[in-house]
Amino acid sequence: MRWAAPTLLLLAFLGSIPKAALVKQTQTNVEALLEQARGEENAGNYIAAENTYKQALAAAPENLEILKRLAVLEQTELKFDDSIRLFKQVLAGDPSYKGANFFLGLSYFGKNEFLPSIDSLNGNSKQPSHIPGRITI
Repeated sequence: MRWAAPTLLLLAFLGSIPKAALVKQTQTNVEALLEQARGEENAGNYIAAENTYKQALAAAPENLEILKRLAVLEQTELKFDDSIRLFKQVLAGDPSYKGANFFLGLSYFGKNEFLPSIDSLNGNSKQPSHIPGRITI
């Protein structure tokens, strides 16, 4: 029973914090995590960067930029299947998300899958490359 009063007090306090303040705090935490992950990437510590991106993603699962950055990291590590899966998730959320089609094309290129690579590099990962006006092999 000694924990009941402090717990109730904490719950009352948390209930009094405006929702916007919690969103802002989450946003600030995500920005800090992204900065930390970028630093880990630059230092070549890819495992730590991946874990940090996953922490950021847990805090903001709808954030397409985090998914894209994690996908680019997977691509850097030559984990093309993982990067393709993540880029496709980004594009499912926003088919024209900045840079996602380009990087998806690079991942396909890394797997020597040239037709989907060309489609992605042309900005559309869903249409076949035999459409007139598109680059073909």
